[in-house]
Amino acid sequence: MWLFAAPDGLRDNVVVFHQITCTKALKDWESKEGNPPLTEATVVRIYGGVPYEDGGKVKRAFITKLDNGLNGLKECVCVALPAKPMLR
Repeated sequence: MWLFAAPDGLRDNVVVFHQITCTKALKDWESKEGNPPLTEATVVRIYGGVPYEDGGKVKRAFITKLDNGLNGLKECVCVALPAKPMLR
């Protein structure tokens, strides 16, 4: 989990980013109804984060580091991923 504080350092302005791997995010995208298998997908958009439930509330997890999960996209011509919390 990553914590980012506002420039003024106020406690109520802290944003929490939950981490998820690129492979896990792609598997979650593939499992959603209406999405094709990763090997056949031509467009993959995950730029809003991956929703998950935590204590009955829906939160979002963001990809923080790219891994070999992108290698499974054989036919893909467009990949949209969240870039803000991603490490290089």
